[in-house]
Amino acid sequence: MRASCKIFVMMSVLMGFSLCSSFAQKGKVSKAVDSTIVSQEKIPAEVAKSFKKRFASATDVVWRLIDGNYVAECVAKNIPTEAVFQKDGVWLSTTEELVPSSIPSPCMKSINAYYPKCTLNSYKRKTENNKEITVIVGMYEAHNVKKKLETIVVLDKAGIILRSIEPDESAESVAASEDENISDKKKAKLDAKTKKEMEKDEKLENNPIKISEGDLPYDLLRWISLRYPDYIYKEVLYLEDLDFEDEGNVYRIKIQRSGVGQSATYATLWFTRDGYFLKVDDPFHTEEELQKIAQNTIDAEKLRDEKTSKSKDNAKAEEEKKPRITMATDLDDVPEEYTLAMKRKYPKVKEVAWGEDESGNWIAFYTDQAGKNEVFFTETDSVKWLETKIPIADLNKIPFAIRSAVEKDFPKQVSIKQAWNVKSSAVKPYLIIELYDKKERSTEEVEFWQTGKYKKVPVREEVKVEEKAPQSKEKAKKENEKDKPAKGKDKAKPEQEQEEDTPQFVTADRVSEEYIAAMKLKYPRAKEVAWAEDETGGWIAFYTDQAGTNEVSFENTDSVKWLETKTTIADLNKVPVTIRSAVEKNYPKQVSIKRAWNVKSAVVKPYLIIELYNKKDKSTETIEFWQTGKPK
Repeated sequence: MRASCKIFVMMSVLMGFSLCSSFAQKGKVSKAVDSTIVSQEKIPAEVAKSFKKRFASATDVVWRLIDGNYVAECVAKNIPTEAVFQKDGVWLSTTEELVPSSIPSPCMKSINAYYPKCTLNSYKRKTENNKEITVIVGMYEAHNVKKKLETIVVLDKAGIILRSIEPDESAESVAASEDENISDKKKAKLDAKTKKEMEKDEKLENNPIKISEGDLPYDLLRWISLRYPDYIYKEVLYLEDLDFEDEGNVYRIKIQRSGVGQSATYATLWFTRDGYFLKVDDPFHTEEELQKIAQNTIDAEKLRDEKTSKSKDNAKAEEEKKPRITMATDLDDVPEEYTLAMKRKYPKVKEVAWGEDESGNWIAFYTDQAGKNEVFFTETDSVKWLETKIPIADLNKIPFAIRSAVEKDFPKQVSIKQAWNVKSSAVKPYLIIELYDKKERSTEEVEFWQTGKYKKVPVREEVKVEEKAPQSKEKAKKENEKDKPAKGKDKAKPEQEQEEDTPQFVTADRVSEEYIAAMKLKYPRAKEVAWAEDETGGWIAFYTDQAGTNEVSFENTDSVKWLETKTTIADLNKVPVTIRSAVEKNYPKQVSIKRAWNVKSAVVKPYLIIELYNKKDKSTETIEFWQTGKPK
């Protein structure tokens, strides 16, 4: 008995070794080497850095090298993910494997329309570096459910089908070979069930489905637009047509020439569900004529593209004509005389960037809420301020006379794109207006005086300034008065202009005694008065009290006269309720009152200056109101 037990144990051990050996051999044979896999050590540093930045918490990372790009397969935020990078680390795309129940509704609508009774199998969302999102859906159509043959449909985020990939026929043959092992009785039962399902599908397919033009494949739309550019879609059906049994469901589209009284000019077209042309029924055009129309349309498109390209080349050439500026990478590279001149001119400006033009002059750049300001300096015997270019954030603040000149002297497709105020040490202030031509897709800069007259008449065929109709003297006088700057300090300048007009304070010994005497007479209790000269030659006195800084303007005509006083309103709740209501009613919610001033004037009745702040645009706007709440 003991001997037989030993024999049994020995036999068991031998059989165990035999099975282990067998499994080992099988495992060894089935284990295939994947040549695309790349170890972590061989991943370029730029790729690894870019991947870590985008997928910091990714796990189960496997790298592959496919078509020269590095592909990372991982799990990011519990989602199976595939990311593609160039060898220089540039991210190309990310594909996430999601549950079919989360397919976007526009895509689901298209799938239900074009693939009725399908069974969803997979859903992937691909995001590319140009921000385009592609939806990839895997499904089993009704006649392929049992065979497990998957149809892949690719859609854009709007639900338009871009392409579909039919199941591999070889997979069907493998499935068929597996079916041969099924018993005849079971096979007959399955065939009957499949036939019943197909009959249901046929009934469904024989009922045409109406769809919209926007849901059609791009290739189909392109084919029609080339040959029937002036036609409109009257009826789009997705159905089974006996003339195209091998194609399954197809598109049948009826189009009509646009315009009144065109009811007889119909054409009917057939396309596959992938958008490939099948047939056209057109009593007015032969296929040769349609091909000729298509070629003419393509030629017209090429001509338009060439024209656009030429316009871009012209714009590039114009850009190259502009003086080139070399930006300084280090402040030490900028001559000290220029930095000192900038501090003297604009002491409150910080974070200045510098650039040198081709003539050896330097330009200071600083940014405020309106945009980038440019301050030009020139050197003769010493460094001198030349001019300052200030962006106009709100184009509605361009003088009406200039906007009227642009509207009158330029074609309709030309509009104002950008504008700048320019203050100069050589000439009176003027404006630079950048015009954009929508048709030519080109830009042009035109200079205007503030009165609306051209500083230099642009060389342009469309602009014929000398042929303007003569205005009446009264009308010309009104236009000139409209554009004249108000006396004294402008009380409604935008914030960037207020910063640009930062007062250049001077010592008291430089101020005429008449102004000091006039200030003491007007405000005897004001102490520590600072003085600055305005552009008109008058003087402004600044003194501070509990509310803030107050500004007292004086003008010099025959004698020194008080012009007006601008007093800070410290508590904004003291702004009249009528004004606060007007702001709340006429401006968006993101606009609020930032600052306010009371203004007493020798010329007009008292009024208020309100500075509004737009939280969304981070911009400011100054509005004047009478104390009654009506805009000044």
